[in-house]
This record gives sequence, C-alpha cells and structure tokens, in this order.
Amino acid sequence: MMHKGHPEIRYLLTGVGIGLLITLLAAPVLLLLLNPMPVPLQPAPSAPVAASNDRTPTPVLAGGLPLELTAPARVRNEPPPSFPAPAQDVVATWVAEGRLDFRGPLDEERQILLYQASLHYIAPTPAESRRVGERINGSGYGSPDLICGPLALAILQDIGLVTYELIPHDFWLLNPFDATGTELLRRAFPPAFFEQVIIPTRIDQVNWQETPLLPGDFVYLRAGVGGNFDHMLTVNRVDSGGSAYAVTNYGTPNGFVIDEVLLYDPFDPGQGMFYVWTERPNALLGSTGFDGLLLWRAKERR
Repeated sequence: MMHKGHPEIRYLLTGVGIGLLITLLAAPVLLLLLNPMPVPLQPAPSAPVAASNDRTPTPVLAGGLPLELTAPARVRNEPPPSFPAPAQDVVATWVAEGRLDFRGPLDEERQILLYQASLHYIAPTPAESRRVGERINGSGYGSPDLICGPLALAILQDIGLVTYELIPHDFWLLNPFDATGTELLRRAFPPAFFEQVIIPTRIDQVNWQETPLLPGDFVYLRAGVGGNFDHMLTVNRVDSGGSAYAVTNYGTPNGFVIDEVLLYDPFDPGQGMFYVWTERPNALLGSTGFDGLLLWRAKERR
C-alpha cells in the first residue's frame, strides 16, 4: 500500500514539472527570436524598357534592292596590275594598220600599255558594265551611267601615270571647280608634271587638226547650256589619221555600256561621239560638251 505524501511537497513538484514543460516548449521560439533565419530578398521589379525606334535602316538601291554594306571603293595603293606585254608582231600589226600612232608626251612603251590597259575595261552590255564599275569603285557603287570619273582615273593608275594612293570613288561626280575637286585634281596631276589646258569652244566646233587630243589626256567635258551631264574620260590612243579614241561609258537604247569609242576624226567633222553628244540639246541618251572642256596632260615624255 502506498503512503500519501505531504500536500505542499506534491504541489511543489507539480509546479516544477509544469515550469520545465513550458521551458522546453518555449525554447525554439526564443531561439528563433534571438537568431532569426535569413529571408532572401526579392528583386525589385525592373522598370519596363521602351522599345527602341532608332534602328539604322538598311540602305537600298533604286528598285528596292539591298545595298551591300561594303566600303564604297578600295584604296588603290597596291602595285599596278601586270599586263602581259603584247608580242612585238602584234604591236607591229597595230602600227601597220594605223591603229596606233605614237605622238605626244608619253613614250611608245607607255602608249602601248595605255591602249592595252584600257581594253581590259570594255564591257559591251549594261550588266557587264556594272560588274566592271564595281570592280573599280566597290560593291554597290558600279552604276555604269556614273562611272566615267573613276574609270578614267583607273586607266591612268594602271599604267603608273597617276598615283595609286588616290581612291577612284573620289572621282565619282567630281566637280573640278569646288575646293574638294580642285585638291583631288592637284594630287592626281601635280602641276610640276602636268599641264592644264582649257578649251572653251563647244566640242563639235573645235578645229581638232590644230588642237589635237593626245594619248593619256584626262578630259573633263563641260555640259554647258543644252547639256545634261558633265563627263570625264582618258584618251587611250590616237590613230595614224589623227583620230582620238577613249574607252568610256555612254548611253545606248538598252542602257549604259563601257566600250571604246571614236571621239572625233579631224579630217571628217561630224564623225565621233563629240558630235553625237552635241547633236541636239538635252538628248535622251545624253548631251555634253556645249561649254568646251578641260584637260590635264603630262608635260614631258614619261
């Protein structure tokens, strides 16, 4: 049988037990309060980004074709191209046939090279002419109706008469009367080595027997009243009859092409492109030369 304990002792033991139980239950809460668990921070909502409307538009050519994003032209600072020298019998044939007549400041070797170099640019269809234009001027910049200046310069660069440090594209739509054009022409044709000649007479009225063009002449035709374009070309040869020729671009019913053309025959007025271009004002296929021409010519045999 069990003995009944003292009531005060029982109450004391009960209180101690309850206290221990409360302590055990409260301990985790106290630890959490004293050492709170880190709560990851939520990133602040970012401000909405406005859609950009400043995209650079892709350049396009006429007709909506994309323009290739390349440099407009190369710097022609590489050595001049090497053309295989024509056989002596070929040159002899050219001379015997009267195709080449050596005259003017350029020596015979350079006149042969000039003629040969110019023939590499002949492109008798508009599509071929555009490809040749881009070969000179850079992809997307070979329009055969505007290639006259770069083409005329490239021919002279190919024979070493003009520095290769010039960029053909800079002669695209060259204006010889503004500051930029004047400086470019001075660099291409330094006054120490080239002379400038001004012929103010309408080109179909010049006496070409007295004032002939010579191989290597860089010619700038002035449109004048009645003309609808200025034009540049290099005289690539003169034949035994004194007729002057150039490989240049010109308009045809099918479009612009690059080919060798007769400029004039001094003994047969009316023959050659100088008469075609002045036949009537503002012709659909082009009119120029009503205000004469400027030309740059080497001063001595080179």
